[in-house]
Order: sequence, then C-alpha cells, then structure tokens
Amino acid sequence: GCDAAFFFVMSKHFNVFQSIKEYIKGKILCVNAFFIILNFQDKSICMSSKLHEILKQIRLKENGPISELMTQRGLIYKKNHGVSLQDIKLISAKYTNDSELADELRKTEIRECILISYFIEDPLKLTNEKLEDILDSINNIELAEQATINIFIHVPQSVKQAYKWIQANSIYRKVSGYLLMSKASIVKPDENHTFFKKTIEFSQKDFEHESYHVR
Repeated sequence: GCDAAFFFVMSKHFNVFQSIKEYIKGKILCVNAFFIILNFQDKSICMSSKLHEILKQIRLKENGPISELMTQRGLIYKKNHGVSLQDIKLISAKYTNDSELADELRKTEIRECILISYFIEDPLKLTNEKLEDILDSINNIELAEQATINIFIHVPQSVKQAYKWIQANSIYRKVSGYLLMSKASIVKPDENHTFFKKTIEFSQKDFEHESYHVR
C-alpha cells in the first residue's frame, strides 16, 4: 500500500521534477556559456594590453623629423612615428612567434606596428590567404625588404613563390619576388635551380621597367 501511494504521489509530481531538472540543466548551460564568453573577453583584453604597451613604447621613441623625411622620400604610411629600425627590433624582442598579435598590429596601419608584426610573425603558421594579404598590403620598398627578410624567406617553397611574384603586374609584388629570389639564392642555393635560371629571363625584361625599384 505504501509503495502504491508513493508511486501515485511521484506520478502526480513528475512534471514538477522534470521542470526542476530542465531548469538546473539550463542553468548549467548558462554558466558554461558565461565562462566561455569570459575566457574570450580575457583573451581580447590581454591582446589589447599588448598592443597598448607596444604603442606606448613606439610613442616614447617617436621622431617627427625622420617621419617627415621618410614621407619626402616616398615611404608613405597612414601613420609614421619615425622610430628607427633598431628600436623597432628592440620593442619586438619580447613578442616572438605571436601570430595573433601580429594580425592585430597590421590592422593599425601604423608603420612601426606593421614592421613589428613582421618580426613577431610565425611564418610556419601562415596560411596562403594571410600570406597574400601581407603581400597585397606592401606599398613601399621598406615593407618589401622587411617582409622578405623576416617572413617570406622562411615560408615553405619560397623560391617557387618568388618566381610567381616576379611575373606579377603589381610593382611591389614583383619587387618582393626579386628580393626573395635574391635572398633565397644565398640562404637556399640548392632549393630549386630551375626557378633561379628562369628568373634571369624576366630580370632582363624588367631592366626597362617603369619602376625604379623593379629595375
């Protein structure tokens, strides 16, 4: 009799228990979502604090006259603080192999931030899409040189990439290709002789190119 009475009462309150169960389950999901969002926000705050610190160091080294001189010589940037390359390298030293920070730095379009992004980028983590984005953003010889030395030369099949870029119509894509091929001939002489030989044909044609940097 007692067992029957117990099951009768339980059946009456089953919906209540089920509702409580669903309520608790919902609360757990909300808590999990909260911690996921919190973790993402903490990461964003951390990244922003790194950028803030880098910008602070850049401003401390700012050199207005040098910035103006660079502009006069055709090195055009959205913002240029005129910081020396040596000081930029020193600022970069503690942020090695940080691809996420490198992405954030490039988005600022500030000369010093872009160069720091080249120094701290991890070339082995670069996708083809990101490599193309970096290449497309190059609009002067300084960026072409530093991207080649610090990123492009370390990319797999760099000689093949250089040969492809040399054939492009874009001036700084072509310049980057020649710079990369020149660098590769020194540090990777055995990578692919075929591409080195084929480059000579294009270089002969480009001796008369309209761009001084290409010539």
